[in-house]
Amino acid sequence: MLCGHGSRSQSAVDEFAAFAAKLPGHLPPDWEVEHGYLEFANPVIRAGLDRLRDKGCERILAVPGMLF
Repeated sequence: MLCGHGSRSQSAVDEFAAFAAKLPGHLPPDWEVEHGYLEFANPVIRAGLDRLRDKGCERILAVPGMLF
């Protein structure tokens, strides 16, 4: 679960989502990856956690992500 702060800037939100989309290619193939934002953008973190639960995940690693 890649957790971002979120931004009012749509380009920042798009950049974070693009990073999240590339992440699975660098992880084991059986790892599910979702992302969410704390505020200012969607999907929110809770929605990402719900998607992981719906996929059957029993253990979730939450990773804070910051773009500079």
